[in-house]
Amino acid sequence: MGNKEEAGKVGHIILDKSQVALFDAVTEALHRQPDGSEWAIASSSFLMGACCAAEALIDGLNEFHVARI
Repeated sequence: MGNKEEAGKVGHIILDKSQVALFDAVTEALHRQPDGSEWAIASSSFLMGACCAAEALIDGLNEFHVARI
């Protein structure tokens, strides 16, 4: 499995564990609960960011592992 696939899995885990906090943050920013399209945009944007962060973390850990060997 490549880093992008692993990052996708980690990104989805991050989103799953963060949905309540993300919903609260979006609600606070909008001063109301988001409608379906607003929630879709917010959660997909969060997922893209989580996947990018996970990929960078995986790459860094792989480089660290190679450097230690």
